[in-house]
Amino acid sequence: WCIDLHPSNGEAWVTSMAENRIYVIDTATYSVLTTIDDLGFDTFGVAFNPAGTTALVSATGSDCATSPSKR
Repeated sequence: WCIDLHPSNGEAWVTSMAENRIYVIDTATYSVLTTIDDLGFDTFGVAFNPAGTTALVSATGSDCATSPSKR
């Protein structure tokens, strides 16, 4: 698991290596807002740029970085 906080809206993006997805969590309510799937396999890292406009995701089963579009 890897967690990064969105720099402007407080969402926590949590990777799940076992499920190959990212959970987007509302940190005020601790509820899952959405999941982001189809990111390759063994998804293990996520990081935002300072503006929060791009999230880079790393996965051992992929040979490229992915920037998932959110919702």
